[in-house]
Amino acid sequence: MGGFGAWKESDMAKFRWLAGNQGFYRYTELQDFDLVSTTATKMVLQFNGDTGALDPLVQAGRVEITYRGRTTFTPEEGPNAGVPVVNGGTVAALRYYSESGKLLLEVTQLARPLAPLVTLLAADPSAVFDYLTAGPNSYTGSGNSGAPNWDGDTIATGFGHDTVMAGAGDDYIVDMGGADDYRGGAGFDELSYDESYWSQINVVSGIVADLAKGTVTGPDGLTDKVAGIERLRGTFLADSFVGDGKDNRFAGLAGADTIDGGAGFDTITHRHDASQGGTAGVRVNLTKGTARDGFGNFDRLRNIEGAEGSDTRDIFTDNAGDNWLRGLAGNDEFRIGRGNDTLRGDGGADYFVFSGKGFGNDVIEDFDYGLGDRIKFAAGGSFTDLSFAADGDDTIVTYFNATIRLVGLSPDEVAEPFFLF
Repeated sequence: MGGFGAWKESDMAKFRWLAGNQGFYRYTELQDFDLVSTTATKMVLQFNGDTGALDPLVQAGRVEITYRGRTTFTPEEGPNAGVPVVNGGTVAALRYYSESGKLLLEVTQLARPLAPLVTLLAADPSAVFDYLTAGPNSYTGSGNSGAPNWDGDTIATGFGHDTVMAGAGDDYIVDMGGADDYRGGAGFDELSYDESYWSQINVVSGIVADLAKGTVTGPDGLTDKVAGIERLRGTFLADSFVGDGKDNRFAGLAGADTIDGGAGFDTITHRHDASQGGTAGVRVNLTKGTARDGFGNFDRLRNIEGAEGSDTRDIFTDNAGDNWLRGLAGNDEFRIGRGNDTLRGDGGADYFVFSGKGFGNDVIEDFDYGLGDRIKFAAGGSFTDLSFAADGDDTIVTYFNATIRLVGLSPDEVAEPFFLF
């Protein structure tokens, strides 16, 4: 049985992100905080800087834990003899503040016993967050985190049957298990199952995701309901992805994955492979419908129009459609023969190979001769076979029945050494 409907709303702890939270995401790591004050109704924890300076895009500056009904007793013997010890009370809320005092995130309706919290804070503060948020939870995004170049929230769920209403913004949702309801809302939202790599308890298989049906069977074998999700990130096992009518993006990570984008302009990405040890360059062949990932596994592709590589040397081959291909760092190679493609090498000395004399009307977004980028015409010819025309800030290079747009370069900046024949 899956979904929020299995629980009453009154049973659920409520997470609410506030606008302007800067997209901070390390709210689960309460071991980064020291207890600085305690009253009959509240504890205050301050960021301790043990892991480095405070980064408002990563951490809160202060955390407050409120509670009610606190009781204590004073032991007559033992290591705590003569010292009041908490033995009763209920935790009510958890609130995160910036260094300047702005409320970033609040968690209410916790209803957890207070005494174990006090013990955990002293003995194992890394376990405090999981203790406080065990069970089903409800998560509501801010709609605008106010982070630089990003307006989404980072929402890491719990291990129970949770519900997420991300709202507006490009949100990043991390699944931690359970039969959940994920509602992305407006924006380009990502749902990630890659946390199973770091916490493999209850992991039984890769995910089976079908955005058209609105379901994802997670690595724990439980089925989540999803709506308004455009991006999916899989697991270290063999995953299966099916897209919907929107423009989707898929990150398979390790495993021999099967990816069917369905309708829309769909993209695969390998930018996250290295974080789990997949540091090899990728080989994406959209004509064959295959991709060798950073781990050396081969994924099967259908209805995929775009691909993003790694920070190592990648090789891309287009298909008859209009493709978008991005290399990221590394000395990448693009093998282009059909369709009207958009290419971006990013860092490194990139090699753009165009086959035939009618390969389409293509775009290179960041050609940089100084970095070692080169354009190769496999059908041969010479520099005199090329003509050049300005189009705004760009140059249109014509080669027989095909063109290449060099973005940001004027014709007088284009030179013969750019091209190989």
